[in-house]
Amino acid sequence: MKKTVPQPQKAASPEAEQPTKPKREKAPPPAFDTLPDSALVRAADLVPFKRYPGRAVLLGVSAATLWRWTAEGRFPRPLRIGAGTTCWRVGAIREWLREQGRQADAQAELEA
Repeated sequence: MKKTVPQPQKAASPEAEQPTKPKREKAPPPAFDTLPDSALVRAADLVPFKRYPGRAVLLGVSAATLWRWTAEGRFPRPLRIGAGTTCWRVGAIREWLREQGRQADAQAELEA
């Protein structure tokens, strides 16, 4: 039978005793209506993302639909401000929303 020799306990290192920093929660983005036309917004501010549950969004479509509309020219073109970072100008989105409202009003008048 093999005998086990108890190992001496190691003293805890000073780094291990220090408490971990609490994660900083991100502040919610400002309301779309309060942003200037020159402001930039990301896709996560426009459509729902699983990473940000419960976050208020502007459009009720999926991210795939947003990108499809962009590729088809049905939504304003985004600006690439860096590798993997794409934004839209708030003013362009507001104009697009106004145009969608005008088209819906015109369609409602035709159907009436």
